[in-house]
Amino acid sequence: MKNRIENSQFSYPIDVAINPKNGRIIVCEYSNRIQVFDENGKFLMKFGSQGVNNGEFSEPRSVAIDQRRGRIIVVDTGNYRIQMFDENTGDFVSKFGSKGSDDGQLTTPMGVQIDPTNGLTFENQIPMNHSLIYWNK
Repeated sequence: MKNRIENSQFSYPIDVAINPKNGRIIVCEYSNRIQVFDENGKFLMKFGSQGVNNGEFSEPRSVAIDQRRGRIIVVDTGNYRIQMFDENTGDFVSKFGSKGSDDGQLTTPMGVQIDPTNGLTFENQIPMNHSLIYWNK
């Protein structure tokens, strides 16, 4: 029998981001979901599940808040992409990336942060090499 993980319980939390504007706490779980809490730790919502479609994840590794656009940014490592979600609803907004080493492709995306000047910065890990990619859209 498979254990069911309830809201506000964690299964392999791997990264956290805090929105300084409203205090929301975003927790990225290796178990393919994102949970959102208010500044007091009260559960607000969750989104994501295992899969390859929009809004689904395969081994998400990192999360960040884009305050300027009101987005939650998730590094979806196993699907070789970056996904963006509405900060208030958790609804899928957009994605970019695919598997590969050409322009616009990712080998192993691992981390993300928002630079107020340059926009989105994420780490793309290539065996024995790392690269930082800047994306400003």
